Amino acid sequence: MLVLVLVLGLVLVLVLGLVLVLVLGLVLELVLELELELELVLVPVLVRLSPSPPIFISPTAHSHFPRHGLPWPLPDAGHHRIAHRAACADEYRALA
Repeated sequence: MLVLVLVLGLVLVLVLGLVLVLVLGLVLELVLELELELELVLVPVLVRLSPSPPIFISPTAHSHFPRHGLPWPLPDAGHHRIAHRAACADEYRALA
């Protein structure tokens, strides 16, 4: 009788664990899908609402500039902002 109870308990724990993993997987998938949909909706809205395209200044910015044919390193921060906004304006408009 004790063996039967232990086996049934083990089976119950395994089944409940499997159900929990499946439910958590579905919830995670739904959350990620919702996040992607929100991103697809919010990015164009935020781009339309922003007065000017955002400025990306990062250590990896040099990998972005050759695409626009801009020199690297850029002479100063002012030139950086102006050149980057001018070069990327079409890309941001395409998002909106």
